[in-house]
Amino acid sequence: MRKARKTLQLIGEDNATNEKREFLIKEIYTTERNYYRDLTLTIELFRQPLLENKILDVETVDKIFSTAFLVIVEISATLLSQMEERLTATSYLNVQIGDIFQTMAGFLTNYTTYVNNYETAISTIREQQKLNIHFKEFKRETEKNRKCNNHTLEDFLISVIQRIPRYVLLLQDLLKHTNPNSKDFEQLEGAVKSLKGTATNINSEKKKYENMQRTIKVHQELDIDLPKGRSLSYEDELYEQNVPRKDRDTLKTRYRILVMTDCIFVVTYKFKQLQKLKKFPLAGSITPHPMDGTGVKVGSKFMYTSSLEKRKVLLSHLSELTSTLPL
Repeated sequence: MRKARKTLQLIGEDNATNEKREFLIKEIYTTERNYYRDLTLTIELFRQPLLENKILDVETVDKIFSTAFLVIVEISATLLSQMEERLTATSYLNVQIGDIFQTMAGFLTNYTTYVNNYETAISTIREQQKLNIHFKEFKRETEKNRKCNNHTLEDFLISVIQRIPRYVLLLQDLLKHTNPNSKDFEQLEGAVKSLKGTATNINSEKKKYENMQRTIKVHQELDIDLPKGRSLSYEDELYEQNVPRKDRDTLKTRYRILVMTDCIFVVTYKFKQLQKLKKFPLAGSITPHPMDGTGVKVGSKFMYTSSLEKRKVLLSHLSELTSTLPL
């Protein structure tokens, strides 16, 4: 009786593993199909009309849609075609895709190249929106197209960076539900290892992009120009007095410190409305309070961070930034 129960348990576990593997294969295929659709839409709706209508010159278009981007479109097309061929010949459960992704790993340098060019692409878009009214109007109108599904050009471009980490997560999960003694397991393992290395580089670039977007938003909120090369290093709340945590939400006047890579802003809000903006140089403007662990001297005024740890982080950012300033 006990042996029969054990046998049924093993059968149940095998069935659960098979169901999960089948689900993951479907997920990989479906998301790749959607990814390829978005890549081709980016070319169809943005790149081709920009060139054909001479809204931007070839050199500028190539800064936005690099050669690496065009190669990545072909990589996705090949990957999708190979998966469809396998799925036509066998079921989702029995299909093996490890070798497909292992072959793809040999082309990952194109993703690295794309990532390295990404900041140039985004800054070129931002620059052209300021300088070229035709581009600005074209972009706005194209993004209203139903095919875009409320996505901007920037959304389509960031999807390339988001895809590699997605591959890693899906293939790692598939690996857990693949027989360790199978050839597919060995090939999936090799593919995951290669993809992980690229994903590390991509995650770093993704953080840069998110920081760039936050920097742009802050300057728009403050209604000030964003000089080339400036980015936001750190931001936090400051207080005029050492206010208990429970009372902070009731304050009428609030302060926010924005540490940029070239200066410091202290913003005053009253009833959530911007009242005043003060700019300070990076070096020497903020020093720790000699008697209070959360206090800092900003210019000639003592203010307070929300905790000892927050003050430590603020001073650490300033120390790192000022150490790179020219003597």
